[in-house]
Amino acid sequence: MIDRETMKRLRNDIDALMKPLGTTHGLSIKLGNGSYTLDGKSGHFKLEITAEGTSLTAEALKQRYPQYVGEAIETPHGKYTIVGLKPRGTSFLIERIHDKKVFVMSISDAQFYLNRAVANA
Repeated sequence: MIDRETMKRLRNDIDALMKPLGTTHGLSIKLGNGSYTLDGKSGHFKLEITAEGTSLTAEALKQRYPQYVGEAIETPHGKYTIVGLKPRGTSFLIERIHDKKVFVMSISDAQFYLNRAVANA
């Protein structure tokens, strides 16, 4: 049976297997979003491959929102750094400082937390 927990475990296992393969070829290989059917009989993941040392999302951030590159954001869930811009340009990619895990945050939410930090300073 394929369910949410199975997908999480698979993601971790597959990511671990993909890392050395990517290194061999000079690539970063990660699993993207995944989904599974309601009956639990099948599922799929998106495979994301980028050349080592390049990040289209980071470049997009530098071009469209240079003032936000590397900005620190503190939310009730932790401290983050803005590291990229989603391809459609509606959300930032934020990296949690303590474990380097990347999340998505809307630009308006990021601006809210940045403005709040300035007001509290």
